[in-house]
Amino acid sequence: NTRNAEGETRIGVDTVASLQLLWSVKLKGAVIAATPVADGSSLFLPTSLGHVVRVARDSGTVEWDVALDEVTGIAGAGSKASLALSGDAIILGLANAPVVVALSKIDGRQLWQARIDDDPKVYSIQAPLVAYGRVFIGTANATEEGATLWDNPTCCVFRGQIAALDVATGRLLWRF
Repeated sequence: NTRNAEGETRIGVDTVASLQLLWSVKLKGAVIAATPVADGSSLFLPTSLGHVVRVARDSGTVEWDVALDEVTGIAGAGSKASLALSGDAIILGLANAPVVVALSKIDGRQLWQARIDDDPKVYSIQAPLVAYGRVFIGTANATEEGATLWDNPTCCVFRGQIAALDVATGRLLWRF
């Protein structure tokens, strides 16, 4: 997530003005806060209407489009952050539930789903990071956002957390 390509030499101050649109694609919802992630042939991205989409890098063809609420069974499921890739899996945290999901890169079907907190107001605030066979993901709590709306000084005791899950199974390993 550094947004840096040290080996890039074709695009620079002398060539950027000559760039041209190769393709565009119409999606179900906007891509607001996420950066698409790529493997060798496809881009993967979440949309604001709760979809995850696989797009061919060379043509812009939508290879599949899944509605997260349908695939997870969680009403209103969606992801605002970028996704992570690991082998044949796409991993994402939900923006409306304390759940992390892995989808198949091949067809978008759910591989696993893991609840990372018992509080229904907890949600994912960042793109997952995959390393050493684990998924690391941070969370926040909606009570913090709603604090200005509620007249309850004890409402907002959640301080955020990071969770680690097994990348192959989604088993919660620890939370801190």
